[in-house]
Amino acid sequence: MRRAPARLGSRLGGGRPSRSVGPGLRIRAPLVGAILLITATAEAAEQRYAVVIGNNRGARSERPLRYAEKDAETFANVLRRHGDWAAENTVVLLGESEASIRRALLEVNARIREDRAHTTLVVYYSGHASEEGLHVGERTMSYRELRAIMRGSAATVRLLVLDACRSGGLTNVKGGRPAQPFDIRTARAPDVEGMVMISSSAAGEDSHESDRLGASFFSHHFTNALLGAGDEDGDSRVTLDEAYAYAYKNTLRASGHATTLQHPTYAYDLKGRGDLVMTRLDRFQRRASALELEQAGLYLVLDDAARGDVVAEVRAPRDKTRIVLPSSRYLVQRRDEDHYREYEVDLAPGETVELGTLASRRVSYARLVRKGSDLRSTAHAVYVLGGGRGAVLPDMGPAMSGAFEYGLSLELISLGLRARYGRNAAAAQTPTATVQHEELAFGATLSHFFDLPVVSLGVGLLVEAIHHQQQVESVVERERRAAWGFALAALFTAEVQLYGPLVLRAEGGPITYVFDRAVVEAGRDRGRETTTPLTGFVNVGVGVQF
Repeated sequence: MRRAPARLGSRLGGGRPSRSVGPGLRIRAPLVGAILLITATAEAAEQRYAVVIGNNRGARSERPLRYAEKDAETFANVLRRHGDWAAENTVVLLGESEASIRRALLEVNARIREDRAHTTLVVYYSGHASEEGLHVGERTMSYRELRAIMRGSAATVRLLVLDACRSGGLTNVKGGRPAQPFDIRTARAPDVEGMVMISSSAAGEDSHESDRLGASFFSHHFTNALLGAGDEDGDSRVTLDEAYAYAYKNTLRASGHATTLQHPTYAYDLKGRGDLVMTRLDRFQRRASALELEQAGLYLVLDDAARGDVVAEVRAPRDKTRIVLPSSRYLVQRRDEDHYREYEVDLAPGETVELGTLASRRVSYARLVRKGSDLRSTAHAVYVLGGGRGAVLPDMGPAMSGAFEYGLSLELISLGLRARYGRNAAAAQTPTATVQHEELAFGATLSHFFDLPVVSLGVGLLVEAIHHQQQVESVVERERRAAWGFALAALFTAEVQLYGPLVLRAEGGPITYVFDRAVVEAGRDRGRETTTPLTGFVNVGVGVQF
């Protein structure tokens, strides 16, 4: 079964829940001290190996995944391009069998035994799993065997990352507990050895995929961290500690849209000090570029193509955060409380572009909601409108009116509740009497909007319940008449963004009234009749969207 909302899927597995290890934001303290492995002084002497595994298919009872193999490819590319993993030392297995995975791990371990340098081994798996092990097709590779292969490796430092359902069962081992941080600033020697294991979810939890991101939550945010989003101290080097802390917080936040939360977990068994630098942001390949985000906050990077696929969702931890991207053209959206700001960015190879120096446009969240954003499902607004309506009674002139409206924008429709007061612009005159007509109305609107580059156009309906009040004054008497009725109108709307959250709104259309009116003959009231006059209306005003 799939434990996620629309556009989300799960990496499914079976088994009973068990206690997770290392959950919560407390992970930062132990990881700062425990995952500190190697420093810049030793990078030249270090050899790095990686086995990256992705498999979309599990057992027959499990729904195929969509992005596990893509996640693995992306992770391997990041290691090769920005993390000092040589192509000849990086093995990528996509859709391979359990036997192929076992053989690749053992062959890499054999190569490491022949290498006398300080070595780091990273094993990454994205696919199906349960609390017992990895589901590779119809076969299961147990966590016990996987841990044995990792512990038996001659690599100085071993890192195992699993992005799969219930993979927290792997971390139920020695070391998976909070610990006091070490002082990493004086740690300069590559004297750390041991193993670190990271899982995308706790033992009883699903790991979710996102159709909007085109990736799993955890892999997307872990990879973005390696590309710069996790560089919390701004030194252009992303450590394992920084990458995990970033992925934890953002995976937990993103899974809040699903039916169950997803808590990444970790376990470690290490000795010594140092700092494992996973990626270097100051080393570009020929086809890579850097984008500097001017303010801390949430950014969405979109491929500037017809499909507008999401390339990255980045929560910048500080001002001037730098992320590395393939050289291309992008749309970048910076999210604020009541709007997003959109930039068009053209990244040339080897170039660093500062987002704050580019022109941008401000877009209200109403437009974002109507595009079906997963980040926000509703937007609100208040409007003040004024305008006029045609005559609804014989011998009466047009009426002026004012209205106040609250609006709610959803993905497909926009709703409104309004109160309106109307009064004839000039009272009709007869030889013997003066007539004054007033309306107090309460209405609702329903519209569908089409968002164009400059203007948003809406079509819909307006329904009002109206209390009519008429005052007739003559030389001999004053008479008041009142009646309830309703009106139905076709509603055509145009909105243009002004400054900040302000919008200019114009609306109008034909409107039909239905009410009872008095029938007067020879100066005498002969009763009442239902009338349905057809006229038109127009309103102009301003609104605040939030």
